[in-house]
Parts: sequence; C-alpha cells; structure tokens
Amino acid sequence: QVNPQSTEAMSDLAVYYADKGEQARAMEFIHRARGIDSKDVELMFAQATVENHGNKSADALKTLREALNKGYPVTEVESNPDFDNLKDRPEFQALIAQYKKPAR
Repeated sequence: QVNPQSTEAMSDLAVYYADKGEQARAMEFIHRARGIDSKDVELMFAQATVENHGNKSADALKTLREALNKGYPVTEVESNPDFDNLKDRPEFQALIAQYKKPAR
C-alpha cells in the first residue's frame, strides 16, 4: 500500500499522468506533493517536467530555475530528454549556461 503522504509517489504519479496527456491530474498530484514539501528539488524538477509536458514552457523554465537555485544538478536538466523541446530556446540555453561550471 502506498503512503498517502509520500511525495515521491505523488511525484511519480504526476509525471506518469503528464506522460499520458492528463495534465489536470498531473498538476493535482505535483501540487499536493509540493504542498507537503515545497523545498524538495526533486519535486521541483518533477513539476517542471509536468509543466513542460503541458506546453507551459515558461512555467517549466521558471520551475527549473528554482530547482537549480536550490542545488538540482544542471547536468540532469541538460541531459533529460523531457526537455528536448526547450534545448534550442535561448532561455533554456542561458539557464544551463548560468548554472554550468566551466570545464577545468
């Protein structure tokens, strides 16, 4: 049985429903999870994924910035195929560049 307070389960369900095109259901689960733990960077990333699947790219970029500000790894954002549709956008490129550490 799943713990009804499990933010991880809610996050997984949110991404699942977003993948299926059920945006309202996806947003319901991610907002519930974020309501329990608003500081969890994994939940922020999941929210950005849900927003992006729902064609809310401006919201997704804003949420990605929030996650990166809190320490989410930029390499995970950059390499995640869920954001392929944003990779050619100047806003996404600037966001990645801002948080990417220069190679040594």
